[in-house]
Amino acid sequence: MSKLDRKKFLRTSGLSLAALAFAGGAGTLITGCAKDDIPAADKEKELETVEHPIIVPDTIDPDEAAQIAWDSYKEGNG
Repeated sequence: MSKLDRKKFLRTSGLSLAALAFAGGAGTLITGCAKDDIPAADKEKELETVEHPIIVPDTIDPDEAAQIAWDSYKEGNG
């Protein structure tokens, strides 16, 4: 049985850690380089704009907002 000194232990553990890191990251690097084909229909598709459902007034009364928030909390709405 060979004697394991500190230098050999650190070298072996460092190489093992580097091999594990490479093996774990190599799969994502290889698949990340693949080019996915985008269908022609999706390239020409226009994006839809969605209107924001909440209308925010220009001025908000802090006391009224605090009261509404407190009432909502007490009703169990978080």
